[in-house]
Amino acid sequence: EPATSASRTQRSTKLSHASFQLDNYSMEMWKMQEDFSGNGGIIEMKVNMIVTDLDFTVLHSDRSVSEYTGKVFAECRRQGILTAVATARFYLGAKSFLDVLKPDYAITNDGTMVYEGEKFLFGFPLGKDRANFLIRRILEGDPKARLSVSTDQGVYRNYTRIDYVTAPYAHMYTSFEAPFRESVYKVVVEPERPELLNAYAEEAGCRLFRYRYYRRYWCLYCR
Repeated sequence: EPATSASRTQRSTKLSHASFQLDNYSMEMWKMQEDFSGNGGIIEMKVNMIVTDLDFTVLHSDRSVSEYTGKVFAECRRQGILTAVATARFYLGAKSFLDVLKPDYAITNDGTMVYEGEKFLFGFPLGKDRANFLIRRILEGDPKARLSVSTDQGVYRNYTRIDYVTAPYAHMYTSFEAPFRESVYKVVVEPERPELLNAYAEEAGCRLFRYRYYRRYWCLYCR
């Protein structure tokens, strides 16, 4: 299709913008190289906090924490650098690793519950009505769906299979027939009919995402 004058102008504008961004990037890289060579090969940066995940990051493939990593966290404390762990795990599921690393903060349960040491600071609950509505809708449309529901009292689920993701901490079995009275922070679903989840999330006003490494699990939590 022949390019019109307007489309040529638009393309030229985009290319100019891209060129400007590249020039700026090159200039920043040049400045960085100058700093690097002029300071004996060291770029000094003030680090205030280090945040890391657990699974596939700090943890080894056998889900252990190395002695070296523990020493790095200890050195950060010595230098006054705050440390935090951010994980999808519930607090009790992360506790054995937190006891080794001793971070200043633990951002757990996919960011919905935040701890300072062992003290719960704040969270982002779904709200009892919304959580109970969501659980009811999922099980009405997909009766074979397997649910794990994180609350401030622990994790409830309607199945008994144990895998290494859930094994580190105790779950409480429930049929989800009775509504929750405590705060619900996250609902994890292993659905038979995943195509229904988007509609349920919209109805309840929740966020929905699929886990990157555990593709059979979907998570719903507060917007």
